[in-house]
Amino acid sequence: MKVGSQVEISVRPPGSSEMMFRPRVLKIEPNRVRVSKRDESFELTLESGTELEARRLLLATGVIDELPAIAGLQELWGVSTLHCPYCHGWEVQDELIALYGKGQVGFYLCVLLKGWSDDLVLCTDGPAYYAMSTLGDIEANDV
Repeated sequence: MKVGSQVEISVRPPGSSEMMFRPRVLKIEPNRVRVSKRDESFELTLESGTELEARRLLLATGVIDELPAIAGLQELWGVSTLHCPYCHGWEVQDELIALYGKGQVGFYLCVLLKGWSDDLVLCTDGPAYYAMSTLGDIEANDV
């Protein structure tokens, strides 16, 4: 975003209740906000015309994880079943990691996680059909 450029965004409540416990955090819930980037801050104009200035701007978009229909997965979600290697990979480094992924996605996930652990098991949810070159890569990566 260029300095001085403007963008309109829609804001949907409820946002994160955790943020309300942090000092100097203002939660706003208007339907529309105009945001302008200044040199070292953001200028917000609410639909009421109220203007605010902030050094940082957090947009909480409300991402929802859609779990595969696997018995018991919901109960383990966020405890011992994790969804993002970038968010949680370090926490399970050097441990046995079982990965769920179909087709090429599963293989690429294994390659990605080789940096966290050498003890990987790929669960493909049924027969996995890979090209011969991919099978060679799987064997070369000891998955």
